[in-house]
Amino acid sequence: MTRFTRLATLAPMLATLIRKELLSNLLTMRLAVALAFTVLLTVLTAFIGSLEYSHNWDRFESERQKYEQKISEATVWNQLEPILYIPPQPLSILSRGLSDGAGSQFQAGMHWMWVTPDAVTAADTDLMHSLVRIDFTTIVAILLSFLAIVLGYDAICGERERGTLQLLLANSVPRSTVVLGKLIGGLLSIWIPLALAFVVALLILLANPDVAFSSDDWLRLGLLFVISCLFIGQVFTLSLAVSAFTRDSATSLIICLFFWLIAGVGVLNVAPSLARYGVDEPPWFEFMQQNNDLWTQYNEIIDKWVEQNPRPDDVFFKGLQAEGRMRYHHPRAYEWQARRNGFALEKRLEASSKRYKMLEANQMPLAREALLVDEWSVLSPMVTYQVLSYRLARTTLSDNLYLAKNARRWRNDYYEWLRGKGVLGDRSFFTDDPLHQEPLIPDPESLSPEELAPDSDYMRERMAWMKQQEERRKTSPVGLDLTDLPKVSGNLQRDLRASMAEMVPGLVVLLLSFGVCVLLVMTRFLTYDPGR
Repeated sequence: MTRFTRLATLAPMLATLIRKELLSNLLTMRLAVALAFTVLLTVLTAFIGSLEYSHNWDRFESERQKYEQKISEATVWNQLEPILYIPPQPLSILSRGLSDGAGSQFQAGMHWMWVTPDAVTAADTDLMHSLVRIDFTTIVAILLSFLAIVLGYDAICGERERGTLQLLLANSVPRSTVVLGKLIGGLLSIWIPLALAFVVALLILLANPDVAFSSDDWLRLGLLFVISCLFIGQVFTLSLAVSAFTRDSATSLIICLFFWLIAGVGVLNVAPSLARYGVDEPPWFEFMQQNNDLWTQYNEIIDKWVEQNPRPDDVFFKGLQAEGRMRYHHPRAYEWQARRNGFALEKRLEASSKRYKMLEANQMPLAREALLVDEWSVLSPMVTYQVLSYRLARTTLSDNLYLAKNARRWRNDYYEWLRGKGVLGDRSFFTDDPLHQEPLIPDPESLSPEELAPDSDYMRERMAWMKQQEERRKTSPVGLDLTDLPKVSGNLQRDLRASMAEMVPGLVVLLLSFGVCVLLVMTRFLTYDPGR
């Protein structure tokens, strides 16, 4: 008999065995109950997550529009306060991770930089926070993985106990075909609830007008489904392997549940504790002390400069000062302030770089602990799956650090742009007065202290004049030219290729463990004794 003829003979047998496994699983109460719970939880979590995403999106748009309105009304460079806004990720509805479904903002301040971006969220009620802890990834990792164990733990030893396995093997059906039918039929049985839950979640998300998937997002969604199939397939084949190595279903169930608890709850609780022993955590007060010392040094440098470059009398600085802007001050005040800014702002940027290095040295050990837990996730299929899902959704700490790194690069470009325009040491940094603008007090040195008193006739007249000037300016405001403002070069967040590079170790472990489990089942079943 040729190989082709043999395959043609075995194919109907295999199809019959797969159909038998499918029907025996799909018609059981345990699968029906699990399917109902899976769909119900998926609907609840997807709906609540979608609702929260809309709230977060509205908050993100509101904050971004406020910022754009603010910079459009800026008349001096000191008012810009550049901020980068990163929208909420649609996939975070399915895999919440660290971002918790919120948008992000990165303030590119002159004297301060955070190691990670800040969250921009509107989900600020305790009820919302309590309901949205569970997501699609959690349902797969806990509920569907448990269902995979329930379907697989007695697939072989259970049939041996009932005597059906001995009857089946008494026929002229090769053992390899039997075990292959159990593998394929069992995998299809567990993948059906997964596919149904995934489609339901996707339909709920697509019904939300705020959710818009890019081509990159669609690829990530497809990979999320594939990884979910691979994960629960691995759990099923592992439980099937345990069933093949045990003689009774009770023992198999105990072993499978023990592994399920250790791989899930055990690793999730033990790994963070072990990570703390592997990393030295510097206390926060050390950074605070270093920061205070840095500010002291900065103030001493500025005080020394002021001592060498005396400040004009206060009368030269009389005018209007509000919202980071000076108006109607004397030209001598502007000239001195511009020279001081040219020196002080450069020193402030230098201090900012030092401060960031101090903050990074203080905070990165804590981040390293979290990153170690992600790296150790390969010890558990459940944790590996969750970490891979979060990396696909770009909701991990590593993704936040990647985003912050690119945001800091943009911040450096921004301040280099300001240097190139020469505004750090120019009066346009703090005033929008024209060069020939009449000051509030044109000739301070010619006035007596009585005339400079706030209730003097002279000052009342000048204040009335300044008020008239302000009314005229409101009718014809002049903003800044921001046409050449540096844009963000490339994507602030990881593209799919970069995310896949981060996922390689976990994917390799998941694939290898799945293959090993299949091999164990196949080899063990070939010598399995079906007798009671």
